[in-house]
Amino acid sequence: MGQLRELAKQHKNLAWDLGDKSNLKDSEKALVRKFKKLVKDHLYHSGQRNFCCYCGSELSDHQASYDLEHCISKNGMASLVFEFRNLALSCKPCNGGKHAERIRVFPLDDYADSVSEGSDKYRTVHPHFDKWSEHLAFDEYKRVVAIDGLGLTKGRLTIKLFGIEKKNATALANHFDMFRSDASSRKDWIDFYRTFKSEDVKEKKQKYKSFLEKLVSLPGDPAADELRRVLGLTVDGN
Repeated sequence: MGQLRELAKQHKNLAWDLGDKSNLKDSEKALVRKFKKLVKDHLYHSGQRNFCCYCGSELSDHQASYDLEHCISKNGMASLVFEFRNLALSCKPCNGGKHAERIRVFPLDDYADSVSEGSDKYRTVHPHFDKWSEHLAFDEYKRVVAIDGLGLTKGRLTIKLFGIEKKNATALANHFDMFRSDASSRKDWIDFYRTFKSEDVKEKKQKYKSFLEKLVSLPGDPAADELRRVLGLTVDGN
């Protein structure tokens, strides 16, 4: 760890990079590579038990299929690069969805090159300071839903910032057999659900009006009935 900290002091977040453009020596790359593997092994088999720390999806046992994610952005930082409490396993969609979004409650803390202690310091669910099941859960359609109240809660913000609605759209589409046989219709449904969950209500209803009418126009169809119930719609699509 002492050697890793020295690398971080010298290269900051670039000490994590093992690509062709890396400035690390081969021996230093080998050290970083060993560290990553050890942390991944520990988190996968013990710390997180092969689940993504954000969406809760099951991770494959192949290390290349998931990411060792920095909870707080390591960009320009040194102490955060190899800090264990700043590392967690996430699926690739969740890691790619967050980008450099601010997750600490206090904006000035974003410039602190250290881990903020405690659950109350974070806007989203933190894998080291929060219990996932106290903020998020799976519903009957295998969607990830917030269970920590109304408003901009930790659970709701985690779903938003990590792009989990995309997975939710696929999970809901998979529930309805009527969409599985036609790939084009299934894609339309996924796009519709994602748009339906967006903030611009007026625009989304106009854009998908015809598609919505087609989906919910069969009052005697069990799938249509279920769809209306999920989305909170009436038979006429309102």
